Amino acid sequence: MSKIKFKAKRLDNQEWVYGYFYEENDNTYIIEDCQKESMLNRNIPYKVNPDTACQFTGSVDKNGKEIYEGDVLNIGPAFCAVVWVESLGGFFLQEDCAKLPGVKPLGEMLRRYDHEVIGNIHDDQKGG
Repeated sequence: MSKIKFKAKRLDNQEWVYGYFYEENDNTYIIEDCQKESMLNRNIPYKVNPDTACQFTGSVDKNGKEIYEGDVLNIGPAFCAVVWVESLGGFFLQEDCAKLPGVKPLGEMLRRYDHEVIGNIHDDQKGG
């Protein structure tokens, strides 16, 4: 069973922080997963931009990097963003191509093609 965890951009410095997402008093936070950290830094909540919150898909790319909702993948011959489709209850790949709108199941595509995380939709993309 995979962990349910998230990443989001911190409000103070725009850096990604990874861990457990929660909302309280109209603020959103991520508490880092500090099992590997020293006891001095345990359970520090960081205020995050809720618009950048991305859930872990449970999958990793060819380099072992975790794949999150909103990540941009180079998969096969295409570049796709990982999206959650509520009506289908799962993660899918959305191609950035006006000619072929639609989504493809994430798991099926990861099994079929070599894939690598190259960015996130919330980051400034080079060349774009």
